[in-house]
Amino acid sequence: MTDKYADILYPGSPFLPEITLENITTVQQDISVRHRPVSVAVSFQLCEMAIDLNEYHGSDPQWLNNIFKADLKDLDLFMFGYTMAPSLIIGSFIIDAYGPKAAFNYICPPATDHFLSDVNIYKSNHLIPCSDLYTSLKDHSKKAGLDIFTYLEKVPFSTNRFFQIGHEASRLTFINFFEQLDWMQ
Repeated sequence: MTDKYADILYPGSPFLPEITLENITTVQQDISVRHRPVSVAVSFQLCEMAIDLNEYHGSDPQWLNNIFKADLKDLDLFMFGYTMAPSLIIGSFIIDAYGPKAAFNYICPPATDHFLSDVNIYKSNHLIPCSDLYTSLKDHSKKAGLDIFTYLEKVPFSTNRFFQIGHEASRLTFINFFEQLDWMQ
């Protein structure tokens, strides 16, 4: 675990998802059937897990506010922090396979408001540097993904605590996936 945000990112925390056998199986299928690099397969699964987290957080936002002092804006920022690095890892893979335009279209859906527009601008500004980090390691390994997490920590989209917690929760889950995948082999 990490000391960073230990008050909110602990085993069983509603902000730190547990990896299930189904998650592992999905990643393994992405690797073997779709021939995705491990870091990309894990990133796709992190984004799927984010949907479940978002639904869970939405089921009792008052409880999260009472216990963690997280309002709805904080929960949105957590989600963007959680998905930012995985989406840029996926975008880096798409650039490598299909080019920048396809990657931009995939990770930057049409914005419906000013905030989402800012998120898309951030992603578009950082996709190429992330892609350069990603492709510098031809095996597209755990290190390639972690290099993107580290890069984004240096140029954060937001300094909001919950955005940062989301980023850290995603990084920890990314690492945990690799540990569990290594253990299963």
